[in-house]
Amino acid sequence: MVVGSGLVAAPAGAQGAFGLLPGGTGCVAQNPSSETGSCAHGHGLSGANAIAASPDGKNIYVAAGTAATTQGPGYGAVVTFARDGSSGVLTESSCTSSDGTDSIDGAIGTCSASGPGLLDADGIAVAPNGAHVYVAGFTSGSIVEFTRDTGTGALTETGCFQEYPPFGGACGQARVYRNADAAAIAPGGGALFVGSSRGAISSFDLTKVFFGFTPPSDKPDPAHVANQCIATAGVDGACAQGNATQGISSLVVSPDGKFLYAAAPTSSAIVTLSIDPATGALAQMGCLKHSAPTTACANAKLVNSPSVLAMSPDGNNVYDADYSDGARLVTLRRDAGGGQLTEGGCVERLAPPPPPDTGSDTGSDTGSDTGSGASVHRGHAAQSSAGCAQVNGLDSLNSVAVAPDGRTVFAAGTGALNTFARDPSGGALSGGGCLASDDSRCSTMPAFSLIASLASIGSNLYGTAMSSSAVLTFGPGAGARTVRRGVDRSGRVFLAVSCPHSVRRGCSGRVLLAQSVRRRRGHASLAAASSGTRFHVSAGHSRLYVVYASRSVRRQLRRQRTLGLVAVISSDPGHGAGSGTRIALHRH
Repeated sequence: MVVGSGLVAAPAGAQGAFGLLPGGTGCVAQNPSSETGSCAHGHGLSGANAIAASPDGKNIYVAAGTAATTQGPGYGAVVTFARDGSSGVLTESSCTSSDGTDSIDGAIGTCSASGPGLLDADGIAVAPNGAHVYVAGFTSGSIVEFTRDTGTGALTETGCFQEYPPFGGACGQARVYRNADAAAIAPGGGALFVGSSRGAISSFDLTKVFFGFTPPSDKPDPAHVANQCIATAGVDGACAQGNATQGISSLVVSPDGKFLYAAAPTSSAIVTLSIDPATGALAQMGCLKHSAPTTACANAKLVNSPSVLAMSPDGNNVYDADYSDGARLVTLRRDAGGGQLTEGGCVERLAPPPPPDTGSDTGSDTGSDTGSGASVHRGHAAQSSAGCAQVNGLDSLNSVAVAPDGRTVFAAGTGALNTFARDPSGGALSGGGCLASDDSRCSTMPAFSLIASLASIGSNLYGTAMSSSAVLTFGPGAGARTVRRGVDRSGRVFLAVSCPHSVRRGCSGRVLLAQSVRRRRGHASLAAASSGTRFHVSAGHSRLYVVYASRSVRRQLRRQRTLGLVAVISSDPGHGAGSGTRIALHRH
């Protein structure tokens, strides 16, 4: 039921929502299960580790793989997705794997078989001109080059390097090390950097090094390349000596191409290195280390266990998804001239209050939070002991990304995704809206496992759910809020459904209220708590709709003053993402 006949501009704070695209358009999974059942079926995604977008926005590439075991050498794959530029929806177009299967024994032919070097693919980068894709192999200890067809996005392996190529193997030998888990390319495309959790960073001058298996006459023999590297203990003399470089897990390059930054969680440090513009050679300039023992590194109070770094497009900030206390997002200010980093602030997870004792297996939260993600429950401090602002949802942070326009920062971990507004003048973060599977203070999302990496392009965000072997597609969509916080005598609940400007085709679908039903085992599920109604709202507008609360909800409101529900938006394909916003319904 629609209230009134006209559309109104969406009020402040009700500019829609952000969530998974609806149905099978929101995710692709290797083996759809109870947590990924609505996903489209994909191939080659076992252990989806890393994700990258092509510069033209036409393709998304995923590096996936599993580690070696006593039963086998492990598995690795690169999966190519075509991206719809209007809706952001992904369609898998091909996969290339280490053994020609999609990780299922005996399923050879499911993916095309790659050349060597792809075992446990764990890092990926696309060249700025879109002509090549580079993949780091964790178990292979390798960097693999693929040539990209800029028209179709298809990949063809053209060469690779390993520290110790196996006898008879096709990869050349170079200073690239086992446990290779990160890759980055200089903005001009002239230098490639590979990080290894063994504490090494390797540099390749792409203007001179040839990855192909058969070199042209003007290129050096690819069988042996003496590329430059920096590492803990210098890898026994093979590399330059690094300081606080243990456990390298993430690399980012400054937009001007002058500096490389590396997360070294085992050293509790972030390392700054200068880049030689002519050769790509690295020189360590400094480090920011938690409780630094000497002045060789600057002392850090907030950085403790950096896992993933992201650079703002303007180059003014680096963001650290830090595993400190499970979840801390640190803002770092960057000096453009000297490249030094200084701590600028942080946000941390606000622990949820203890659940109410309802004395039964069913019930709902009764707090006054409306799901903004930034609210603070009574009895909890607004700041942590480290001085960080506290927000809902953050949990076991393992990935961070900055939107191309620099206005939004995304952070994700175990079953949760947070969005923050970024102040471009200093990089400070505010807001803290969240999606989560198990945090009742956030809007709802399916119970995907650890979100291992993120890539932001256009108005969409893409992520890999590693243990779920899935790729997720997030985007803007309709959001709902209560206009009157109660139920009238006839059972009516008034909802304002808003559609953000970025959903150009307008938002349409179905909205209803749902109630969390607790189970003795497994995750809580949602049960309908009202009638549903169709909606259609033009981009940038809001419209009022009415749903009718169920008899059960009305009975519960007679027994208690406030009832926590979820306003569930099920969007039509191509008309925005679905969402589930926590609301509080009050007794009149």
